[in-house]
Parts: sequence; C-alpha cells; structure tokens
Amino acid sequence: MAKRLIAGANELHVTNRTRSRAEILGELGARVVDNPLDLADCDVVFVMVSADAQLLEVLNGPLGVLANEDVAPRIVIDCSTVSTSASATHAKPVRCAAANSSPLR
Repeated sequence: MAKRLIAGANELHVTNRTRSRAEILGELGARVVDNPLDLADCDVVFVMVSADAQLLEVLNGPLGVLANEDVAPRIVIDCSTVSTSASATHAKPVRCAAANSSPLR
C-alpha cells in the first residue's frame, strides 16, 4: 500500500518499531519519522499492527499518535489484525481526539 501511495506522488510519512523497515520506504520517497507521535499533524494516519498491546502503544502510548492533546490526525484508519474488543476499546480515544473512527467487525 505504501509503495502505491508513493508511486501516486502522495506525501507519505512512515514509522516502524524496526527503523530499517521504514527506511526502505524512505529510499522510495517517503519521509521516515521516529515514532507515531511525529504523525499527529498528518491528515490521515493508517495503523497496521498485529497485536492488541501494539495498537494501544501506537495510538495512546507516550509516543502514540494521539499523545498530544492539541494535535491529532483528522482520520485514523486502523488496518490492524487485532481483536474486535481492542478495536472497540481504542475507538473511543480516537473519537475524543476529533478523529473519525469506524471499527469493522
């Protein structure tokens, strides 16, 4: 998905817990940032993680995309492979941060 966004001349900012994985996309034109908090001022943020605890960390952790109460993405799209209860639990903080949230079940 990221490669297609870059190929379409979209501005793309990426982060990954393993920075070398994000740097591969940086070589293609994406801007690599240090942590999810650095994405807070983006209009749209895609989240793709594989565990409930990772979703909590990426969204609401100390360096999470929603950690700054003054700045939040307009839209957070969660494409994670997590439990439905984790999606529902995290939807409330996303809504409170003035973002759109619609967990799929």
